[in-house]
Amino acid sequence: MNSMAAQNLSVKQNLTSPFMSWVFNEEGKTELMSAVVPGNVHRDLVLNKKIADPLIGTNETTVQWVSEKSWEYTLNDFVCEPNMLLQDKIELRLNGIDTYAKIFLNNTFLGETNNAFVQFDFNVKGILLPKGNKLRFVFSPAEAYAKQKLAERILPLPGDSIRAVCRKPQYHFGWDWGPKLVTCGITKPIELVGHTDLLFETFGVETLSLNEGKAQMRAHIHYRADKEEKITVAFNFGGQLFKEEFISRVGEHDFIFPFELNEPKLWWPNEAGEPFMYLVQCTLQTASGKANTRVMKAGVRTIELVNKPDEFGESFYFKVNGKSIFMKGANYIPLRMLPSVNSEAEYRILLEQCKGAHFNMLRVWGGGIYESDMFYSLCNEMGILIWQDFMFACSMYPGDAKFLESVQKEAEQNVRRISYNPCMALWCGNNENAEAWSNWGWKTGLSNASVAAIDSEYNQLFNQLLPGIVGHFSNLPYWPSSPQFGRGNKESLNVGDSHYWGLWHDAQPFSVLETKVPRFMSEFGMQSFPSEDVLKLMSPLAPYDMNSEGIKLHQKNARGFGLMKQYTEQWYPKASELPVPEYAKLTQEMQAEGMCRAIEVQRSSPRCGGTLYWQLNDVWPSFSWSSIDVLGKEKIFHQKLKESYAPQLLTYKIENDSLYIIWVDDQYKESYYVKVFGEIKQLQKKRARGIGFSNYTIAVNGRISVSEGISLRDLKGKQKRMLLLNAEYKDILLERRFTLR
Repeated sequence: MNSMAAQNLSVKQNLTSPFMSWVFNEEGKTELMSAVVPGNVHRDLVLNKKIADPLIGTNETTVQWVSEKSWEYTLNDFVCEPNMLLQDKIELRLNGIDTYAKIFLNNTFLGETNNAFVQFDFNVKGILLPKGNKLRFVFSPAEAYAKQKLAERILPLPGDSIRAVCRKPQYHFGWDWGPKLVTCGITKPIELVGHTDLLFETFGVETLSLNEGKAQMRAHIHYRADKEEKITVAFNFGGQLFKEEFISRVGEHDFIFPFELNEPKLWWPNEAGEPFMYLVQCTLQTASGKANTRVMKAGVRTIELVNKPDEFGESFYFKVNGKSIFMKGANYIPLRMLPSVNSEAEYRILLEQCKGAHFNMLRVWGGGIYESDMFYSLCNEMGILIWQDFMFACSMYPGDAKFLESVQKEAEQNVRRISYNPCMALWCGNNENAEAWSNWGWKTGLSNASVAAIDSEYNQLFNQLLPGIVGHFSNLPYWPSSPQFGRGNKESLNVGDSHYWGLWHDAQPFSVLETKVPRFMSEFGMQSFPSEDVLKLMSPLAPYDMNSEGIKLHQKNARGFGLMKQYTEQWYPKASELPVPEYAKLTQEMQAEGMCRAIEVQRSSPRCGGTLYWQLNDVWPSFSWSSIDVLGKEKIFHQKLKESYAPQLLTYKIENDSLYIIWVDDQYKESYYVKVFGEIKQLQKKRARGIGFSNYTIAVNGRISVSEGISLRDLKGKQKRMLLLNAEYKDILLERRFTLR
């Protein structure tokens, strides 16, 4: 749910509009350079031709000095809007500062920022002038801050301790798919906000239950008041009118009230129905007659994460509006390496690619950022549910009072901002922290007392603070850590979600995924080469020279090239002898075939509630697990997903020398029949043997239907087999072709 308009009661002035002339300089140097704000120091240095683009070639290695310096950003001689100075309170609102900055207005020190995920407000009443104002930010290096904090810490901090103490995007410190660029800057708009008596901050609605043509709803109004007075709430939800009154309390508070909708039109995920959005208007009016109005869009839907004991262990699947829905999608990392304000067009292009491949869920991964309102608004529009990680990944984190206080502000602000979007399905505490602490050897060499103390810090953050905030501000489910268990735990396939990296990191063959089917696959993946145009960005002068420094630099996984070769040669034995363009295509074909087969096995299994592969996109020119490269070009994998994620899926399984044809219908409503015909061939010394079958009928009585077995005993040996399947379904003919490995 996102604000589209506001009026009265408060006055706002944008200090980062294109008409504002920002400059920046290295601290201690006099040369001033023009800056693009919002943005970041690396981009500004590129635009001023002080450094080469760090995403191209080997430039990453030549720009590391940038992160070691302090930088100043200044807005000189700006004029204050006339109505602003008439307000009783005036604040400088910083919506996104990355990360450690001291702020000065007209040479008066306002304060400091220490969390890139937090909105900071500073009182500037009495400091702001009608004209001739000067606003200055002094940014300090994040890694220097981290080293100081670690020196003060008594306990060890297993994992990547440098980034763990910094509340900034964790991927800036480098990952196995991206560079190390520990940037800084003003990443979101800066505003002056003036108000008298009352400031209407945010507004959201959520669905509590659906029953007999009625929806029980709850509205959340977040406000700040300077005095106690009667406030009238006038509320229009798609033509249904409501009115409430309350007495405001001095300070920052929430007013929450229930209401009921008659015959609501529901919001549904992609291809399960229409993602219908209502127009909602909410007005707060004070006793003195001053008012603020917000207009937004909202959806009516219930969401439930079902974790119940069953025949396989414990379930993990989602219900939307009371209906079980299999989740199909991917893990999403930030749209770009260096933070900036992404345009609606950039988001829309990527999300349309997801919708076109039949996605109904994305996981916003915990090493990146809480996304913009625009991102969630587009997910609402397209029916793409969001599994939202809090921004913690692959490390243990501090538990001291100051760190927890900062995280509390971060969580409260972002839970309020994001949760009331109908696309929101889940808040998750972190990415792989629990698995790492249990399985990655981090406890080795630590005393029992240290382990107990670090356990306590973990529990305080992920099992107390964060779930408490989610439960207070929303009715969304909370999941402490993804995955619940690592793949070394025997319960990892039977309980909770799974990151199955036996494929790739353990070098297991794709065939392992025929049987390793979890309750919910929230990560698994396979690397491939990007497009030719991306290779040219990595190594502009020698894009096909695998020994060039640019090519090697853009492979951030130490075993990446070797594992790609190993997997590709399992199916194409002489693949690595081919010219690079042909080999690159084969890696994409290998990725597509293996990953799509695994996805179809997961969709065909009654034990699995969803599959989210790693990863959707790239932040820079990369050899990675993505299905869409940094230029937005779809790999073969993404194109094949349009079959493997289609609402109606025709696939197969082989057990005990028998072929079973499987029909999956995510839109199943009533029983029907599917006619299947096809052929399985075995190539033997330049001639083929085969078994044909026709008019084979599958009775469809649910989401997953399986045919009777077709014997393959006449096809013996290890020769390659080809399976051709055709299905007639409601006057539609589906055709599939498989290589049986």
